Amino acid sequence: LLNASAIGLYGPRDQTPIDETAQAGVGFLAETTSAWEKAAEPARELGVRVVYLRIGIVLSPKGGALGKMLPAFKAGVGGRLGPGDQGMSWIHIDDLVAAIAHCLEHDNLSGPVNLTAPAPVSNAAAGTVYPDNVTSVWDAYYDAAGLRGPHGRGHLVLREDPLDGDHRRAQAGDPVLNGLRDGQQP
Repeated sequence: LLNASAIGLYGPRDQTPIDETAQAGVGFLAETTSAWEKAAEPARELGVRVVYLRIGIVLSPKGGALGKMLPAFKAGVGGRLGPGDQGMSWIHIDDLVAAIAHCLEHDNLSGPVNLTAPAPVSNAAAGTVYPDNVTSVWDAYYDAAGLRGPHGRGHLVLREDPLDGDHRRAQAGDPVLNGLRDGQQP
């Protein structure tokens, strides 16, 4: 059983990187994700292999979080959220699909598995990778709480993302993860 959840389970953290051994945090995202994962416990108790896919911010030029962010940048009003030092543990959609397939194919994987790129970036640094034809006011400071209206609680993902590592995938020899370590960017 693959249980898709989120690295939001770890809750807001300082800048110390974490891995799958970290305890659940506090707050809306952490509590919601924790409850979602607990819903899969009966299957595990029956002997079913359960993998908790803790997914980072999914980036794709066709949608995902990037699809929500790009319109603001194309309009010239995109900027960093808050001080910009909060972590952004991301994964490209193609890498996410490959990582899920890897988890399906390897019976030795069970329990929590973080699905993120090996190197998180800060919110401030993320703005430097947008294409040259996308304008922004990246030096502007936006209060992430201001996103609460149009995006519900989605602003919490951008404001409270922990700095995540994906050590269990690396130990299992995930080829996508090895490719990312060779220098791929979001």
